[in-house]
Amino acid sequence: MSEDWIATDTAVPPQGIIVKTMDSSGRVQPLKREGRLWFLPDGSTYVYYTPIFWKHEEEPRGKVHP
Repeated sequence: MSEDWIATDTAVPPQGIIVKTMDSSGRVQPLKREGRLWFLPDGSTYVYYTPIFWKHEEEPRGKVHP
């Protein structure tokens, strides 16, 4: 496991920010947190589980910060 994955029982991402998540089966998908619920990126549906790990999405190559 890479050190950039963060356990959700240790810390959670800021609300409304899309992050990569991993469930107990190892499935990775982008989700965003709103309160105690985790939603699909478009906000249409929440998932019926709490991911066990999360990490910030990587930025596209070539993106330069001001």
